[in-house]
Amino acid sequence: MLVIHRRIAPQAQWAAELLLNFEARSKSRLRCFSADGEDVGLFLERGQPPLHDGECLQAEDGRVVRVCARPEQLLHVTCSSAFELTRAAYHLGNRHVALQVGDGWLRLLDDYVLKAMLEQLGAKAETIEAPFQPEHGAYGAAIIIRAMAMKTSTTRPSCINSACVHESSLGIVAPGQSAIADWRLQLFPGPGNGRGQRPRAGCRQRTPLDQRPVAA
Repeated sequence: MLVIHRRIAPQAQWAAELLLNFEARSKSRLRCFSADGEDVGLFLERGQPPLHDGECLQAEDGRVVRVCARPEQLLHVTCSSAFELTRAAYHLGNRHVALQVGDGWLRLLDDYVLKAMLEQLGAKAETIEAPFQPEHGAYGAAIIIRAMAMKTSTTRPSCINSACVHESSLGIVAPGQSAIADWRLQLFPGPGNGRGQRPRAGCRQRTPLDQRPVAA
């Protein structure tokens, strides 16, 4: 296996290439295959921006590996005026959509719901096949990681009392998170959280695990 830990400056020559879509380039841990079919393991530093097209990596054996953005199905968005394009970008950003910004156009991963919304705003959205390299945001990679995780993560209750649970926190929970969420709620059982706080108005009390009725 070709094991890679380091990102390096662009090189004039390379020994292998990785063809990766945007989702794969956003991961710090990944098992994939090179363009020649060699097994590859990525173990990159966490919290860094996604890999971009043309970036180079260095394997443990010293070989240089070049990253290539694999073409994927995108929506190419154009508008009749700069105002309409700005409005389209605002509504997409309000939905935490990863967005590539060009001179007079926007690109995003193909999504029929977003396409319908854009058309209602008066924008023209065409389906194309092209590499996707969106903005990684003013806060670095964290904004993209959050945007991609929002589809599976639960809403965190704003109440600091761990014995309370907001209705908003009972939405979609990613696999493996429900036990953690329940542990958080049971960390300080009872009417307060051990620091003198009382349950907030609108919160419902969570019954401690050891006091719940056992099903027959």
